Amino acid sequence: MPINDLIISSRCCSLVNFGYTRSELEKLNNKTTSAQELQRQTNVFRRMRNWFFRVDKADATKAYYGMVHSKTAQEAYYYFARFRACLGDGYKNRVFCEKNEQQYDFKVFLEGAEPLSIKEHISWASGYTLSNSQPNQADEQRPLLNDDLPLVTHVTNATFRSPLAEIDMSWHWLRFMTTPEHPVPGSAITLNKFSQMNFIELENDHNFIQVLFPNPKPSPINRKAPLYTELMQEAIHVDATIQTEIRKNVDIMLKFYGLVRNGNDIHMDTSNAQQAKSKWLKKDDHNHKRLSRILIFLYNSGFGECADSLKLCITTNGKGVVKERNLQIWNGLVRKNDVMPLVFT
Repeated sequence: MPINDLIISSRCCSLVNFGYTRSELEKLNNKTTSAQELQRQTNVFRRMRNWFFRVDKADATKAYYGMVHSKTAQEAYYYFARFRACLGDGYKNRVFCEKNEQQYDFKVFLEGAEPLSIKEHISWASGYTLSNSQPNQADEQRPLLNDDLPLVTHVTNATFRSPLAEIDMSWHWLRFMTTPEHPVPGSAITLNKFSQMNFIELENDHNFIQVLFPNPKPSPINRKAPLYTELMQEAIHVDATIQTEIRKNVDIMLKFYGLVRNGNDIHMDTSNAQQAKSKWLKKDDHNHKRLSRILIFLYNSGFGECADSLKLCITTNGKGVVKERNLQIWNGLVRKNDVMPLVFT
């Protein structure tokens, strides 16, 4: 046996202990360009194993494998988020992503060494698909929905959902925002259905708003809705299609509230003042919480200028009408300094 093949075979045997199955080793051999590269990746991950707790090591292995073999930056970011979710406290910042224009580099910082690249010089491309190359815990293949989406067979309460399950929900949300007929698991709403809802349906349906405008905290109304994550935030910043859909969704809700948007400026629709009075311009109403949700989503996503204008509009016009506590909540929402600013056109 050639020496390189012998080294690769030896390294693959050690990878079995990291969660790789025998059926995946041949794939790993085929994907690895050299024995030296395989040895480097193996040694890096061996040094990182102490960062994980018992049950997380197999998931961390699959996430690391996914990063190494990702074809696009969004796929690598998905596995990057899963990998960080497995890390113990104090280690999450050891794995980081650097972005230079359109190129992404995923790196790990080990004690006593310069940062090492896990995946580098990879670009964000169109679409949200996963290459089916993850190592499995068993020899049987783990099915993927539509061959490129994480399989979500049961959607639990977001309060108790694991970080890994939340990242899978985020990936489905990205597909939801780029595919008009794709619903998020646990929800029936799609972009097409939302665009066709009339004012009565928008008022009476209490489960769509949490999907369209995710927040970091679970909703007490729609407990299965996805939560806002760093994966969503990154995709929103770089994907023009998602930005366009957010703008459309915001405009539908503004019309419902008797408001008008011009660029990033939002003001009352003077031609339909009764609409605002019937929906939110009152002492207390469930639509006040919806407006809070929209503001939080816009601020988290970088649309701070638009959110500021919306906040100014509803607090100014709501003064003396809306309950003081609700006005204080709106005024307490502010821009995120660490989020790249985005604007509506």
